[in-house]
Amino acid sequence: MGRSWTELYSSEEISRFEQEVFPVLMQNQSWQGEAIATRKDGSTFNEELSLTINEDGFLICVCRDISDRKLAEQELSQVNQMQRAILDGTDYAIISTDLAGIIQTFNAGAEKMLGYSMGEVIGQVTPEIFHDAQEVSDKTAKYSKILGKDIGVGFEALKYLAIEGLLDEEWIHIRKDGSSFPAALSVTVLKDDNGQIIGFVGFTKDITDRKQAEKALKESEQSYASLMAAAPVGIFRTDAMGHCTYVNDRWCRISGLTLESAKGDGWRQGLYSEDRQSITDEWYRSVQEDRPFSLEYRFQRPDGVLTWVYGQSVVKLDADGIVTGYVGTITDITDRKQAEQIILQQANRETLLRGITQRIRQSLDLSIIFDTACQEIQQLLQCDRVGIFKFYPESNFNDGEFVAESVVDGFSSAMEVHIHDHCFGEDYAAAYVQGRMQVVNDIDNAG
Repeated sequence: MGRSWTELYSSEEISRFEQEVFPVLMQNQSWQGEAIATRKDGSTFNEELSLTINEDGFLICVCRDISDRKLAEQELSQVNQMQRAILDGTDYAIISTDLAGIIQTFNAGAEKMLGYSMGEVIGQVTPEIFHDAQEVSDKTAKYSKILGKDIGVGFEALKYLAIEGLLDEEWIHIRKDGSSFPAALSVTVLKDDNGQIIGFVGFTKDITDRKQAEKALKESEQSYASLMAAAPVGIFRTDAMGHCTYVNDRWCRISGLTLESAKGDGWRQGLYSEDRQSITDEWYRSVQEDRPFSLEYRFQRPDGVLTWVYGQSVVKLDADGIVTGYVGTITDITDRKQAEQIILQQANRETLLRGITQRIRQSLDLSIIFDTACQEIQQLLQCDRVGIFKFYPESNFNDGEFVAESVVDGFSSAMEVHIHDHCFGEDYAAAYVQGRMQVVNDIDNAG
């Protein structure tokens, strides 16, 4: 009391009063606003100030400390600035609307993605302008049929789908310039403290790059599948444990198995029984040691056909160098194997003839020649017995005896045993006396 009001304010505030406040006060007889007051200790605080000149010409001043409110406003402003920075810093388009669908917020990502400025859309339009009308119509019809009810048209349909949680999927979006792009849309319903819906917020991601990558991957997979189908070799893939996950058609034709029956360890059933265990063991050893597999072995189809193959595989690694599986091929080498067998047989025959010829040159004794032939042939064929049989023409070739043989230990000799067999005389003697020969390659299956 009794002191000047100017002691309550800084010189800067007093100057502001004189320039801004007092002229209004003198004209309107009142003024309301905010000021920065100074305490006795020199500290300052925000105050809400009301000045009124009454009928007697006295100045009535009402002050209220609003420091807490200003602090809260400052904190709220900082939060809003942070939220705006977050919203504008993302490549998502983030758009909020009121319950009627009118756009309320439109971040920088939305401006960049859709080509509109905030001023063009906030408070003026609904997000329906970003949608392809035909797509909205088609999806509305689809969901109306699924739900068994009419869900409306345009934004009303979109609003219904958002409330029901059915709007979160891929859509075609339209830019301001009329161009379109694929987008992934997710919409959240906004509610007040009483749980009442007050609006919506949508998050949109431009998925053009992803769609192009998916298209390129699909085309690559189709090309790969075509290559697998047309490949002249059998192709297989396995997981990191060596269990089969895929075989192509050529592999199936060679093995006689289907894709499903070959999966896991089922491929082993196509192996020739004599090769199965050794090939299986070698395969899983190569898997355990993370090394390439390379081996020749045989498949036997259910119809009994044997196929020689050259099988090989390599380790498949991911970007981190971790083994993810194996990929390999089987090549039909049956023709080569048959050719090798023919060459081997020819070489063996030549060896046999050279041996017999060399022994014959050492003696012209017919019994020695026969014995030598039997011994050489038995050694070559690794069989139990080889003999030379003499038929008696006077018996019409129904009787005869062995004149030479070579037999392994443990078997009795057939020498000096008189043989009567009318089969040769009845069926083959006529051809024999004409100098004709019959060769049987497989006596077990000759019939």
